[in-house]
Amino acid sequence: MRLINHFKLNLGFSLVEMAVVLVIISLILSSLLLPFATQIDLSKYAENRKVMNDIKEAIVGFGISNGYLPCPAISVINGAEDRNITTGGCNGGKRNGYVPWATLGVPKLDTWGHVYEYSVTPAYANSLTKIGLTTTTDITIKTRINGGGLTNLSNANAVPMVIFTHGKDGILGYADDGTQIANTSTTNIDEAANAATISNATASSCIFISRDFANQTTATGGEYDDVVVWLSPSQYINRLVMAGQLP
Repeated sequence: MRLINHFKLNLGFSLVEMAVVLVIISLILSSLLLPFATQIDLSKYAENRKVMNDIKEAIVGFGISNGYLPCPAISVINGAEDRNITTGGCNGGKRNGYVPWATLGVPKLDTWGHVYEYSVTPAYANSLTKIGLTTTTDITIKTRINGGGLTNLSNANAVPMVIFTHGKDGILGYADDGTQIANTSTTNIDEAANAATISNATASSCIFISRDFANQTTATGGEYDDVVVWLSPSQYINRLVMAGQLP
């Protein structure tokens, strides 16, 4: 009887110990899981930004070779640039749309499976009236300051071209088949503003908001995970001069 009781006591103690160990292991795993997921997100954002910079270089290369920047793609399905060879400009005055991936030979989709989007100053995309040293641009990049207001990140109307993606959540972006991702938020003001800008194919000028990522709905401007990459006009002009496209 004493042996049985002793065995039961030892068994009970072992089960308690095992339970404690399992709790400790679960706590360790849960503490490691979030950083690992975060690392994956950061890796995808880094990969995505690298691809976007590669696309920017492809667009600049197109400009150096031709003397003008490409038009947006014909559609979310057709990746050829939508150019009117008679007028030299983009068909229908289009200046916002999708990266012309087929024309440039670059990826169509970002690291989350959404189509890369694109904005170009019309004067910079005209194949018949090529730009000069004084040709004006009409895209502005803004950001949020500490107080919460919007301020210029670039000079006003100083950017010739923007590459844009809606980030991990893909809200208001497009899947490979052309399906638009619905906006499930009512607080993502800056994301909605960017989506409204890029969806206005013939806007007279464009403003994009580029700021730090935020998951909180209470953040000024709301949740935000868009990625905006733009071309410096001075760098582009210098590249054109070096290539002999400008005097």
